[in-house]
Amino acid sequence: IIITVQQIKTVMKKQFFFFAFGAILLLISCKQQSQKAGTQIDKDLKDFVKQNPGVNAGAGTFSIEATEGWTKIDTTISGLQVVLLKSGMESQSDVFMENINVITEKTNDMSLDDYFKANLASLKNGMPGYEKISDDNVTINSREAHHLIYTHTYTGTPTEVEAYFFVQGKLGYVITCSTEKGKLAKWKPLFDKAVNTFDIN
Repeated sequence: IIITVQQIKTVMKKQFFFFAFGAILLLISCKQQSQKAGTQIDKDLKDFVKQNPGVNAGAGTFSIEATEGWTKIDTTISGLQVVLLKSGMESQSDVFMENINVITEKTNDMSLDDYFKANLASLKNGMPGYEKISDDNVTINSREAHHLIYTHTYTGTPTEVEAYFFVQGKLGYVITCSTEKGKLAKWKPLFDKAVNTFDIN
């Protein structure tokens, strides 16, 4: 295992902020995970959810739709509630499953800017091979969001990720769109189509 939930979370204002999707990626994106690695990630996620009751706070408060040919799954992974959109296999030799996932957590009274900065710090401190490509402010369905593109490496696979951060009331929402490095341009139209259906109830 290159990264675990324990490695990617950081403390700020006595509250944990995280990119739990880092662990989710290990479970769903690479089709060649070992049983030992999967067991450890499962344990890390369960421990994290137990220690952080604010996780999953926004489950059921948003909607997002899969693009044509993709599958939408509302599921719980090791206690972490996640909405997952996943692509099909391109070929028998395809080892990476392009995916979009949405996770939520309590933010208390944090602003969108502070929430983004906290998550960015987690990435810089804990994501192996993290390199920021760009970040900007965007509007999705009249909702302000921070948009980040970055690369990192796990299990030997260079990965390119688009992430969107939203804050509504005291809830934080993170959408991540993941593909192999160098393939974002190919998948971005489908990522954009799905992200543009995101809305908070």
